[in-house]
Amino acid sequence: MLGSGGVTERGYSTGQLRAIQVRGESIQVERYSLSPAQRRLWTGQKREPDSPLYHMAFLFRLPDGIDRDTWCEAFWDVVEEADALRTVVVEEEGVPECRVSAPDRSPIDTVESLSDAAAWAETRARSPLQERLWDAAWLEMSDSSAAWYINLHHLITDAVSIVRVMERLHAHYRERAGLGADDEPPLPSYASVIGEMAEAPEDSAAFWKRVCADAVCRLPVFGKAAEPGSTRSRRRTVMLTPTQMERLAECVVRPAFRGFTPEAVVARAQELL
Repeated sequence: MLGSGGVTERGYSTGQLRAIQVRGESIQVERYSLSPAQRRLWTGQKREPDSPLYHMAFLFRLPDGIDRDTWCEAFWDVVEEADALRTVVVEEEGVPECRVSAPDRSPIDTVESLSDAAAWAETRARSPLQERLWDAAWLEMSDSSAAWYINLHHLITDAVSIVRVMERLHAHYRERAGLGADDEPPLPSYASVIGEMAEAPEDSAAFWKRVCADAVCRLPVFGKAAEPGSTRSRRRTVMLTPTQMERLAECVVRPAFRGFTPEAVVARAQELL
């Protein structure tokens, strides 16, 4: 993952690494097990393979003067830099694992003469992600403006990550266009984060063992003992009237209430009800 979202759980292997040559440089190709959170996401996606629920799609209006070819090459620079964007999930004998490979730098899709970029992006975001866990396209509008569409699967990213991706894309574009380099730090390696997380539980256990050993005395706990708790939740069924259903459908398409997908908005609204 590029950001700080839900797949930062501990207790999984760092995987196996092997080096390959890309553009004259050595790049690590990793294989590692899915984290517990990733396995839950993957299971949900497998049960509903055509659902866009885990898609995180964004549409950015670009300022005038952005060169398409330079922009697309800068995006591939980000992909080459970020191993999360080169990650795919494959199954061997029914067991999924993450694999990271080299960027292929294939042409980015270009869509011309669009009159409604938002409608196009919403339709595109519903399409399943096939070979990669991301999708991108350069959109040329009928009024000669341009937009950038990017869709990242939640298996490899979160809302914070898209900001870092766009920051690095901006930095690489400035460098390729000869506008000077930004001070944005490069994206961290996902594999290195996994290694740090795998070591953290052992370090924590050693820390608290030392703290407890150095304790002078144990203070008694006064007051009422905590009652046994449970994480079990009860599901409630709420019957909506036709009028409520119509109002809920209206909320789905309102800009102030829209999420990444209409299904996500409806699911969230149903939770609140």
